Amino acid sequence: MPSLHGPKPRWQQLYDLVTAENDPQKLTDLVARIEEAMMNRAEEITHSPNHADEWNAMLQASKHLLAIKTEKLNFPPIEMK
Repeated sequence: MPSLHGPKPRWQQLYDLVTAENDPQKLTDLVARIEEAMMNRAEEITHSPNHADEWNAMLQASKHLLAIKTEKLNFPPIEMK
């Protein structure tokens, strides 16, 4: 679904699917695809001051993905310092 500013970036399209996925193998693959898409998008918008909202959305999504990895996929927890 396009936003007011155009179509959603790939990472957001994939992220929209994460809550509906319950199969651990598919979820693991989806999380990896989202993280890759987020890295690619971060490279695209690194020097653009017009993407503060998207940077914030990626930060929130990253936190949610970390929770999915540790709570649903049994990845070891990461201690934040």
